[in-house]
Amino acid sequence: MEYDQTVVDNRQYDTRGRRKRVRTKGRMDYALLLIIMVLTAFGIIMVYSSSYYTASLSSSYNHNPAYFAIRQAAYAMMGIVAMVIVSHIDYHIWYKKSLFRIMYFTMIILMALVFVFGIEVNGAKRWIEIPGIGVTFQPSEIAKVVIVLTLARLLYTCYRKLNDIRILLAICAIVGVFIILAGIENLSSAIIMSAIVGIMIIFAVPRWKDIGVLVIIAGVMLVIIFSFKAYRSDRISEWHNQDVINGAVTQSGAAISAIGSGGLFGSGIGQSLQKMGTLSEAHNDMIFSIICEEFGFVGGIAVIVLFVVMILRMSNIVVNAYDLYGSLIVVGVMAHIGVQAAINMAVVTGVSPNTGVPLPFISYGGTSLIFLFGEIGLVMSVARSMMKE
Repeated sequence: MEYDQTVVDNRQYDTRGRRKRVRTKGRMDYALLLIIMVLTAFGIIMVYSSSYYTASLSSSYNHNPAYFAIRQAAYAMMGIVAMVIVSHIDYHIWYKKSLFRIMYFTMIILMALVFVFGIEVNGAKRWIEIPGIGVTFQPSEIAKVVIVLTLARLLYTCYRKLNDIRILLAICAIVGVFIILAGIENLSSAIIMSAIVGIMIIFAVPRWKDIGVLVIIAGVMLVIIFSFKAYRSDRISEWHNQDVINGAVTQSGAAISAIGSGGLFGSGIGQSLQKMGTLSEAHNDMIFSIICEEFGFVGGIAVIVLFVVMILRMSNIVVNAYDLYGSLIVVGVMAHIGVQAAINMAVVTGVSPNTGVPLPFISYGGTSLIFLFGEIGLVMSVARSMMKE
């Protein structure tokens, strides 16, 4: 089947998927780096503000009010180190077939091990504990990075044949393994991975007929995955009853109450009332509601603006990347961060059911933060190979 050459020509790629321009030595995108650092620093402050009450009362955290903030700062330092290292590695190294296979199959094994050795929390197994040191991590967070690199390689390798729906279905089947394995225990990660795949394919293949077929298949697959766990339907019920269920205030109701009480400028940092036991996971999935309560509407909008500017800075790197492979990597990272932030805010504001999605760079979480920084390192690596006319 003949390849639709407009897919290449419209984006100024040559027959090898490289832009018809001259490669020049790029540099770090310092504006993007500044935004990441501001969000991370603000996140550490908000983790402390939203968790000090709970941590100070619990012997599990040694009655240390700064328990979570200290750990978040440590995770941030590890993430920054990972970002610097990855940013200085030529991103084409991830294209190598041997490394690609190692990443792909190792990730499948790790995600499968969750079913056997995973730690169950709130009815779901998402974490694996490393024996001997007591450190836990979420394979699904690592899988989000791997699915970006995997799909970027597949789309780049096959981009001359992407008008063939059979090729697209084969690519989706390869990365779909991650989505299915994640979705059994972690629906939110499966949704985010599906969005990453969809956005990257739309970028590489602007053919809406083929994309429509893939959307239908993805929708059916997510409906099937949704039925794996009974508590998922309970979250739908909670979403429909956002105030009280069986006499108890729901997560959604407490989050909306926190946002509403913040008003225009908020109650002031550390002055949140909802974190005093009413709103569980205040330092994690629901941290945006505490931001709105303590900094008001203005603070919430400021956070949203930072994420929007971050996406815009990444889009500039997409446009000027040396080749399609680099552009696809950055598109995948954009999709991950943008979709995850949007879902978190939608949950907190009551627009969608609770899915347990952290707010990137702000919510508490080690695996998520470290690998988010790793993804930014990938973006910076692509930025080092910028183009000029």
